[in-house]
Amino acid sequence: MDALQLELARLQKDASLSQSIEDVDKVLEQLCNAREAIAADSNTASITLAKLQNPFKQGLDRVTDDLKKIYAAHNKYGKALDKNLSQKSLPSETLSTDYDALASHPTLINRAIAMHLLREGQFGVASTFIEEAHASPPEAKPTPGTPNPYPGDEEEFTSLKSQELQAKFANMYTILEHLRARNLLPAIEWAREHSSELEKRGSNLEFELTKLQYVWLFQGHEVNGLPNDSRNGLLGAITYARENFGRFQARFLRDIQQLSAAMAFQSNLQDSPYRLTFETDTTWSEVATSFTREADGVDDAARAASRNTPAKINDLPRDLCLPSQQRTEHGEEPADDDALRPRRRQRESAEAEQRPAVQMPLLPQRELSKGRKGDISLRGPKGNPGWAFVTGDISGPKRPHTPYIERPATETEVMEG
Repeated sequence: MDALQLELARLQKDASLSQSIEDVDKVLEQLCNAREAIAADSNTASITLAKLQNPFKQGLDRVTDDLKKIYAAHNKYGKALDKNLSQKSLPSETLSTDYDALASHPTLINRAIAMHLLREGQFGVASTFIEEAHASPPEAKPTPGTPNPYPGDEEEFTSLKSQELQAKFANMYTILEHLRARNLLPAIEWAREHSSELEKRGSNLEFELTKLQYVWLFQGHEVNGLPNDSRNGLLGAITYARENFGRFQARFLRDIQQLSAAMAFQSNLQDSPYRLTFETDTTWSEVATSFTREADGVDDAARAASRNTPAKINDLPRDLCLPSQQRTEHGEEPADDDALRPRRRQRESAEAEQRPAVQMPLLPQRELSKGRKGDISLRGPKGNPGWAFVTGDISGPKRPHTPYIERPATETEVMEG
């Protein structure tokens, strides 16, 4: 190993590009000086170029010599590695074939390919592939140390041909098209239909969709292009929050508080502590990626439960699938695990730790009565306790204070209630 260390030291010394870079800079400086001289006096162009030939050629020769020295150092180090490190034979093709773990389950490979085609929306290609695979089914060959062929493999592969499964993937792609068109309603409807399954998976997809819809409405018709009516803008966002945020307060109370407090900064949102919450440049692609992942997971879980098969066998084809592609307005990007995790939430959480506590302003409080405008009630939507609602008359200039605002109740308000 001492000889190898010596060669490594020589490589670090001789394989430096600093001298080459210096020589290239000198050549560039000569060219720039010649260009400036010609620009100053075009009559001296021929003389300047004649004087430049020899220095320019010498500079290029020095650069070539520097590169030759680097290549020689790399070659010597490679030979030293071959000489000092013992040669270990790599597994041969025969050896890898003898211990092929998937040889016992060839149908799973076909199923992985078919699932990849379905996830990519290539339904016609997937159907043709499944038919051809059935016409010439692969032969399962047990290998040492691997399970015997699983009798349900063929049944699992056949299930991919069902119209119900293909309809689910078609519906998924329809929802993705709506997301690319900035329409969240189909995705929100799907998330509500599968709310229990998403809850079991620990997914926050339903809240993220609802949150993005709130932000989208909050930005107003100039940004979202929706009709400029009472269901859009600040008033539309408030109405949407009252109708939908109550069900998420158990898990996402902090996020809801931030979204509610941001109303106080509507006129100068870009300079507020909640600026990142309302930046949607990358949010749409992240939500589409998250939706694709959760839709795949819910469908896989449903198929596994219907077949009552071991989870390990069910998960294998999905693990074999090629990474699906998410088409965004900036092109295609792989839906790997890193991309599936919204990076914005991490930045928001880090910034939220440094934010000062913001209390929402309440209206002048009168004596509590039943349902009078300007009163504070501790009853939320559908009778949920723990929420403070401030109501106001927003129909005219008689009462210029802020309209009704929904926010989490403070501990003092809850105790007084």
